[in-house]
Amino acid sequence: MNNLKFYFIIIKLFLKGFRISEIQKIIDDYKYKTMMLEFRSNALLFGFDVNNYTDQEIIEMTNKASKEIAKCGVSGHEAGVAFRQLQQSMIEFKPEFN
Repeated sequence: MNNLKFYFIIIKLFLKGFRISEIQKIIDDYKYKTMMLEFRSNALLFGFDVNNYTDQEIIEMTNKASKEIAKCGVSGHEAGVAFRQLQQSMIEFKPEFN
């Protein structure tokens, strides 16, 4: 639903006469903000409170972590896939309480 709203906003801006470069900047900003929000929520899921860090600090720390993971022979993409699978299994986990 949110994506649909976003697409309508983009179409509206285009019809109002905004230049393609201005619309592209809006799209890039939206993607960046969405990515950072996703990262922050995933970090909280794993118990890391990153609310005190700026976006730039998070990006720098992620780059450092990616380089350290790569030293083990695992690519950043492979680690990301593994973490997404772990996240999904944690979401689906419903323990029985006695």
